[in-house]
Amino acid sequence: MATTDGNGDARRYHVPLRMLQPEHPQYTIASMALAGLRRQRTDLCIARQNLVEFWAVATRPAAENGLGMSPLTTAGEVRVLRDLFRVLEGKSGIADAWEKLVSGHLVSGKQAHDAHLVAVMNITRGAAHSDVQRRRF
Repeated sequence: MATTDGNGDARRYHVPLRMLQPEHPQYTIASMALAGLRRQRTDLCIARQNLVEFWAVATRPAAENGLGMSPLTTAGEVRVLRDLFRVLEGKSGIADAWEKLVSGHLVSGKQAHDAHLVAVMNITRGAAHSDVQRRRF
């Protein structure tokens, strides 16, 4: 979900991140919106890219505008998100392959995006353990 600030700058309001920040001004709005949609039995979806971005921000140090969570804690939160939302995948298996990489290698911050690319390459090429994966992770 995105909006602009009047100057044309896009601002993202990431509901899953707000759910982890009770002190954030948008926490109540995010919580109420999600609860209302669940009561209506709305098919709640999340894109694979949202999980990647969530991991990157959640594991980024707080001093760098992240949440400073450990990869292990973040892995648990990703599992919760995958239970709450239906993951929209382009090619089947990429989200699972990505989650296995970031959890297994305790990836933090921006490296979550690199792991996503490796997962895409591995699934697209049909390789369980590519040369790229062995060298990078």
